[in-house]
Amino acid sequence: MEEFLITLEEFGERQLAGNSVRTWLVTVLVVALGWLVGRMARYILTRWVLRMTARTKTDIDNKLVERTARPISLILTAISMEVAVGLLALPPKVAVAAHAVVLAALALTVALLLMRVIDVIFEEVLDPWAQRQQPPINVQVVHVGQVALKIIAGTVAMVTVLQKTGIDVWSVITGLGIGGVAMALAAQQTLGNWFGGMQVMTDRPFQVGDWIRVDAHFGRVLQIGMRSTRMQNTAGLTYVIPNKHIAEATIENHMAPQGQVREFLLALPYDTGAARLEELCGDVRALLGQVPLVHPEISVLVWNFADWAIQLRVIYRVIDANHFGPVAHEVNIAIKQLFDQKGVKFAFPTRTIYLPEVAAPVGLVGQTNAHK
Repeated sequence: MEEFLITLEEFGERQLAGNSVRTWLVTVLVVALGWLVGRMARYILTRWVLRMTARTKTDIDNKLVERTARPISLILTAISMEVAVGLLALPPKVAVAAHAVVLAALALTVALLLMRVIDVIFEEVLDPWAQRQQPPINVQVVHVGQVALKIIAGTVAMVTVLQKTGIDVWSVITGLGIGGVAMALAAQQTLGNWFGGMQVMTDRPFQVGDWIRVDAHFGRVLQIGMRSTRMQNTAGLTYVIPNKHIAEATIENHMAPQGQVREFLLALPYDTGAARLEELCGDVRALLGQVPLVHPEISVLVWNFADWAIQLRVIYRVIDANHFGPVAHEVNIAIKQLFDQKGVKFAFPTRTIYLPEVAAPVGLVGQTNAHK
């Protein structure tokens, strides 16, 4: 028995790649123990802790446990690997490389853990808060903040790794900054559209479903993206407008709390009397009040004395924007029928030009008389 123990001790003292066999066995044992501890932690979190959090009224604790169980297990394994590398006597370059690999794995795992925590916080806290605001905050703005925080978490983790491995972090950051400037110069249009999208989402001059006019384009907003905004006109044609152009353009939003706004002018001849004008305003107002989906708040006024006609200004709102076209058609037909019944004629754009009388030369007058 003693000879066996002596032989086992001699075997443990044998050198293998600069370390004794005993050291290698302890290293493997530490890694295996760390892996088992990580698996046990994951089991406890997903089985026991998750059962306790399931009894609470909120879902945020359930999601935190579900999404962080695996990263926590990997972190414990990475820590055991760091301890194991410290037990070995390795050449300086090999030791630095081994520590760098383990620290990189640990940093990436911590970054993954932070990103999952950020996702849960945004899903369960910030997204519902943004929807409760009046008016609601655009969900894409919240998602941009979510992505930005995740990038910051990953960057902090990587900078920590670089510092631990002895790399000059400022040189790397300077190099990335120069590369970023070059990329920015090469992607000016894309960045302009991206910042234009951020401006549209933060200022909120319109939202999805609104009917707007951007320069010569009029339509309903289908989607507000980071690069462009999609609109669809009444004929079903889709416009894709870059957000940079929208941020610089004058936008007409035809939506109001009571519905989509419609405004137009009716031109009447100047020989229309004042009493007749007042009667027509009342008739058009009553007509609009009988059309379904038209909001009761209606405005019909004698608006302007133009060069060629008296103009009535008509403003009404369609409650359901999806039926804006059919309602506008019904209103236009009804007004034409009303005017036809009352014998009212619309004024046509005309312009009268007065020319001064010019006396003809004497010779031409004589020729004209002789011809007669």
